[in-house]
Amino acid sequence: MTNVGRAESVASGRVVQTGQNGVSSRSVKKPIRIPTLRELPSVAELAAAIRKLPEVRRDLIEQVKAELATGTYETSERIDIAVERLIAELYPGL
Repeated sequence: MTNVGRAESVASGRVVQTGQNGVSSRSVKKPIRIPTLRELPSVAELAAAIRKLPEVRRDLIEQVKAELATGTYETSERIDIAVERLIAELYPGL
């Protein structure tokens, strides 16, 4: 008998590596529930949600593109701010 595991296909389309005894070495995610057409928002609801979105600031987009192209966008201060915001989002109240 070999120690080589076997791969089994599951309903969600993921392949899970199983060991010699057939026990999964990783947990399998549950399949995602797809909403029915009746549960989806109407076109009018989607249009209303789109109207509530903020305007795109094309001038800011062009400025960031130019800074990225010249290599001046990523400064240590901006990276520090981004890390602080990420930590605050992941660990609120820390």
